[in-house]
Amino acid sequence: QDECVFFVENVQELGFNTKHTESYKAKGRVIELPKNVGLQGDDLVDLVDASPHLHMNALSLQLIDDVTGEVLCEVHQTEDNKGGIMHGRGTAAGDEIGFLVGVSQCTWDGKNARQYRRDHPFRVRGVYNASTAQRGVMANWKLMVSPVDPKK
Repeated sequence: QDECVFFVENVQELGFNTKHTESYKAKGRVIELPKNVGLQGDDLVDLVDASPHLHMNALSLQLIDDVTGEVLCEVHQTEDNKGGIMHGRGTAAGDEIGFLVGVSQCTWDGKNARQYRRDHPFRVRGVYNASTAQRGVMANWKLMVSPVDPKK
């Protein structure tokens, strides 16, 4: 049986750096972004947490190292809710049938955190069930990093 799916995919740098513009135009006005004084693309950071954000009918979300192709973190829908995307099964608040009620995150500690440059590219790939109309299809990861002490 063929699946009807929709892919959402983009590539972005791990951390904001000063090569990027500090303002952009939105609806005819210029929005100023906070300046990240002292941050450079070649600064090293540890990736310590990746928290997924997706909407209803999401089938999976992957965080992929765009240089090596390695999947660093993935959540996916399973019947038993153990794949990282949890859907409600009842009527109690927080467990409503038909709703996305939880997602798992990936964490790394000081012993197993991956070290990258701030400008290292990551691919985000989301897959959605496209057999019904969808609004607000999106896929992203909230990535938390810790600066690496250059003296160590």
